[in-house]
Amino acid sequence: MNAAVYIAVVVFASSSWLCINSVWMELSLLTQTLPEAWTLPSYLDVTIQIACALPLLSGAVRKLFPAITLPFKGPLILVLLIFSALCTLLMALFWNNTAKVFGDEHSVVVITITFFMALVNATSNVLFMPYMAAFHPQYLTAYFVGMGFSALIPSATAIIQGTMEYECVQRDNATHQSKPILEPIYEEPRFSINIYNYVMLAWLCLSIVAFILLHWFTHILLSFHKTAQYRHKSTSSSKTADLNHKTSVRKRDTLNNDASSLENQRHTIMMVCLVVVGSQLNSIVPSIQVFSALPYSLLTYHLALSLSCLVQPIACFVPLWFMPRKLTQIISLTAVTSFTCLIIIILAVQSPTPMLQGSFLGSLISITASIVSHALNCYIRTSIISLVREESADTEKEGRLFWCGVILQGGSLIGALIMFPLVNIAKIFHSVQLCS
Repeated sequence: MNAAVYIAVVVFASSSWLCINSVWMELSLLTQTLPEAWTLPSYLDVTIQIACALPLLSGAVRKLFPAITLPFKGPLILVLLIFSALCTLLMALFWNNTAKVFGDEHSVVVITITFFMALVNATSNVLFMPYMAAFHPQYLTAYFVGMGFSALIPSATAIIQGTMEYECVQRDNATHQSKPILEPIYEEPRFSINIYNYVMLAWLCLSIVAFILLHWFTHILLSFHKTAQYRHKSTSSSKTADLNHKTSVRKRDTLNNDASSLENQRHTIMMVCLVVVGSQLNSIVPSIQVFSALPYSLLTYHLALSLSCLVQPIACFVPLWFMPRKLTQIISLTAVTSFTCLIIIILAVQSPTPMLQGSFLGSLISITASIVSHALNCYIRTSIISLVREESADTEKEGRLFWCGVILQGGSLIGALIMFPLVNIAKIFHSVQLCS
């Protein structure tokens, strides 16, 4: 494994969901300025999920017309990266521009740009991931580490910016003078939303450079090889591995129908687990985390959010050394992460007065559940997709990774379709008032 290539893949992959994560991490500032206020997240959520549904059409096209292949993947990925950078630049310049729609003032620019950001980011699941089929399997973990950084970088920048800092200021109640009201007054951030987006733009430019090096300047990084080149090495261990691989291929060609059925069953169960992971990681937990953590304190919410972002790239490293290969292990881990997700849901349903509110133990449960959920989901996602790539024939790797991306995106969409009506229509989750 070449360290330079590993780092380049991480930087390239960090662009995958950077744009959307950067918008979510700025909500505490955007909602103070834009006309939608705290209803802005619901508008953005609908916008993002509509955009995320569009790349799933590529899966339908591929299923109906399997002979169709996507040419020029490298240039297409470069165009998408440049488009992401352009969207981020436009967000930095025009985020506070509004317009009247049906008589009400709305953040048309933010909502429109967010749609195109989400469209590009969602496409990364069905385009970037299959592209990694040309790399050595070890670099697939680097891709998921990079996906973790796409959440960590906006989170760290927002922490430095100071978007969560406020103080409670007393003001008199106009109707009950004897009962003063405390309201949160947010402190000025260390730098503006414009500067924040310029930082994201700079990182996206770095990602573009990393991808150009990976795709067109392989002689510099010295490790972008085709699979066959990895099998033809001069060391005896490589020759032995090659012989074992050929033997396994012969055995696989002679499998009977029962064995093939078991293999298909294993693959199906792993895909079901991937749907569960995608729905929890990308839709369910993010949509209710504010309800499960903020009632304990703003610090609890802040730690749950930032530490969850921190553990994501770390969790993606672990499969390099410890990967669950047995189906029972994958199912057990999925059950554990589903249990932690259930804890988060229970705390969110109990908002604004969850169990053990005001105690250290309550905050600890909320933070721990969030960290474990994000870490395990990232670990399972990386492990399953790495196993799919490893167990696929050379001619099937790209197609299998494509379908993994489609299924992962489908899981996210299912989670969003479940959570959106619960949060915005049924309103079973109730927000807490700061300083109450």
